[in-house]
Amino acid sequence: MIDQKTVELTHSFCLRQLAQHGYQRLYLIGSRARGTHRPTSDHDFVAVVNDDAPSHVLDGQNTKLQFEFCKFADESGIGKVDLLVSTKSRVAMLDPIPDDFVPYSCQQDGKVVWERN
Repeated sequence: MIDQKTVELTHSFCLRQLAQHGYQRLYLIGSRARGTHRPTSDHDFVAVVNDDAPSHVLDGQNTKLQFEFCKFADESGIGKVDLLVSTKSRVAMLDPIPDDFVPYSCQQDGKVVWERN
């Protein structure tokens, strides 16, 4: 079951922090997207931004954003949530293998929970 409060709060954080980088989509991935979660499972999200977003915003290099998101999640009381950031073209790459975690997860079992019109 997807906790709508968690989705809404994660989306609001992304709007504030990633709008200037072309925030355009939010995926739920992992066990909650597959429907195999347990009551203690976290929510795993991928925020998709424009291809020209600076590298410091993207997954693996966004320690400041991760810190801010963890602080936000704690203050909001939404529990354990992971937020990754990736570009539109990376998420859409053709035939990703499981080692390409973000595109593979988004394409295989990801659920779009918000998309810019």
